[in-house]
Formats: sequence, C-alpha cells, structure tokens
Amino acid sequence: MNQENKEKIAIWKVGVISPILHRKKEDESRHALAKKIASSPLMNPVTGVSKFYSPRTLLWWCHCFESSGLDGLISRSRKDQGVFRALTPQVQSRICQILDQFPRISNVKLRERLKDEGIIDDSLSQSTIDRFVRTARPEKKLPAIHQNKDRKAFEFRHANECWQADTTFLQNLNGEKVCLMLIVDDASRMVVGYGIYTHDNAANFLEVLKDAIARNGRPEKLLLDHGGTYENHHLALACAQAGIVLRYCAVRDGAQKGKVERLNRTLKEGWLNQIDWTSFNDLAEVKSSFSHYLYPEYINKPHSSLAKEDGTCLTPRERFLMDQEYIHKIPLEKLDSIFVCRYERKVKTNSTVSVQNVLYEVPSEFMKQKIEIFIDPLNDDRAWILDPISNKQISVKKVDKHENAYTHRKRHIVYPHKETQ
Repeated sequence: MNQENKEKIAIWKVGVISPILHRKKEDESRHALAKKIASSPLMNPVTGVSKFYSPRTLLWWCHCFESSGLDGLISRSRKDQGVFRALTPQVQSRICQILDQFPRISNVKLRERLKDEGIIDDSLSQSTIDRFVRTARPEKKLPAIHQNKDRKAFEFRHANECWQADTTFLQNLNGEKVCLMLIVDDASRMVVGYGIYTHDNAANFLEVLKDAIARNGRPEKLLLDHGGTYENHHLALACAQAGIVLRYCAVRDGAQKGKVERLNRTLKEGWLNQIDWTSFNDLAEVKSSFSHYLYPEYINKPHSSLAKEDGTCLTPRERFLMDQEYIHKIPLEKLDSIFVCRYERKVKTNSTVSVQNVLYEVPSEFMKQKIEIFIDPLNDDRAWILDPISNKQISVKKVDKHENAYTHRKRHIVYPHKETQ
C-alpha cells in the first residue's frame, strides 16, 4: 500500500474516533462511546470493505492519536519486509546461480527450471519469485535497453532545431509489408513529414524529407537510427548541401529519440488499433485514412507536453508556428537540385551505364570515360550528366534496346576536349 492510501485510512480513523476524542464531561464514558461506534460496520475508504471493529481497537486508535498525532494512525511497514519465508536459503542460492548463468532469463522460465530440478513445487507462487528477483537483481527491473545508460529528459527550445525520424511497421497489405515513415519536430511534437510505403528504403525517406523541408523549412539537426534507410551517401550528401547536421542514435537504442518512438505508439493506439485493416484495397486508401486521423486528432489537438505558464496546453501546430523566425524555407528549384542521387560510373563501349540495375544511355562521345550521372530518386526517368566542358546538363534516358535496333548511328564521333568549346 502506498503512502497516500495509508494517509487516507489514517484520516478516516480520525473521523471514526472523533466522538471519543471530543467527549464532554456530561457524555458517556469513553468505553461506552467506543462500544456504541463499534455496533455498526465501518467501511474502509481504500479497500471498500465493511467490517466490525471491537471497542478495544477504537480505544487503541484514540491512544495512538493522542500520543503521536496523525502519524500514530498511519500503518507502519512490515518488520519482516524483504524476508522471503517461503524461499529456503537453498532455493535462494540456486536462483542466484541461474541468474548468474543466464542473466536474461525470464522469471517465468526461472520458476519452470526450479520446478524441473525438483527444488520447488506448485505451491510456490510466481509473485514470490518475482519479488525475490527484484530484490536480488535490482538491475532486472530495467529493460536491457536502459541498463548502464545515462538517460536525461531533453527538449530543444525552438522549432526546427532538431527533427527526429523513424520507420514503424503497420500491417501486411496484398502480401506486402506496409511501413510508416515519420518525421517529428522535437520542440513542438509537430509531424512535419510522413509517408506510407511498401518498402523501407533510402529513396522513400528522401521523398518524405524533401516534402517536409518544402512545407516546414529546413531543420538544423536530424536525429536518426542506423541502417541503410538513414545511413547512406545520398542522404548525407543532400543534408550537407541543405546545411542539415546528421546525428545518429547508438545501435539498438531507439530510446534516444523517444519522442518519435512514443508518437509511433500513440498513432498505433489511436488509429491503427481502431480501424478495420482488411477494408483497405490499396495503399492510397491507407494514406487517406491516416491523413484523416493525423490532422484533427493529433496535430490540431492540445498536447500535454506543450503546457503554457497558465496551465493551458498548445497543439503541436500552434507551438510550431510560435517560432516563425526559425522556419527557413528553401526554394523548390534549389530543393530539386539538392535531392538528387549522384553516381560515378564508367561508360561502356555500348554507350550505357548501369545504376541500380537500370541501364541509362549516354552520348557515345563519352565511351570509356568516367562520368557523374544525376538521378532524381523520386523519378528515375529524370536523369542527366554534366558536359565536362560547358558544365551544361545533358539529359539521358533509359535504354530501349528495341528502339536502338532501328536507330541510325553517327558516322563520326567527336570526343569532348578543350578545343571543342
């Protein structure tokens, strides 16, 4: 029983014995008053149980109150607290040995092992084992992800100082896994970007990030997990050009970006767990359902962590818009040039280069030369190379071998060199 409930019971006891405590000379004796009170059942305010108390108990409460005040009526902790009478020293020793050998064993499996060894029987409850393990191995109270970690609650002062991003799995749709990519602003809890896809890859995250920056401005930092989706050359290059600093959590330590992790849980509880997933026919219907939940139910709903001095809570959108001076937009044409994937390739003698198992056709003048090919990750049909002399863009396209079978070839190829300027 916690301290608050103990105090509630003590206050209730004072109310029960108050006629005895305030007895006047002309009133009945203390014993007679106690006997009168004890003639009716009294209901405990915490447990809700009604029972009869003896006059002697009521007089003892009076004595405790008169000698020690309210503290005298507050129940004391058990003197044998921490003593496990149901566990013999042999059982306690064996439990510690098993925990040393298998530090991550669950308490249920621990009890099963003890039963298999014949050390205990079914009469020993699981709760007794749990209490002993908490006492003998206090570190097991914490999940492994938090052990030996210096955790501190943090929050950036202004919007767009730091964004946190993560991917979470939703359900299977038409035989494919559906995942949700989220980007949330640390200071305001505003969902600045999201996307629902059937593939968790770098190209999809670049699309989400580009859209988030176009709508809400450029963040100073981006806090991410390790993994191919978030730790790749294309994302690092795009963020460097946009002036965004990439920061990564420790491996298998998603708790370092707890705001987006907690948001994933909120969205699953508020949306995913309350919809009929089988009613969706395609990804567009999933996106529509999520969008209809996100904006009225989260972004425009007061958030308990965004309380003002007067106690009222702001919505994530209101908190985000308070920092207008920290929202720096990037022109769309510049974003288009930033969010492209660059690949260095050597042109084959058939005037092609291969990128992500896709063949692109470049002018024959560049055969056997190393070139840089630029591809829009959101539209791989949009690709180009730079002329080494004029530095102009030269559009390239995917190879169509059937079309090339009927295309006339040039008689003479002029390779790019300085004299051709």
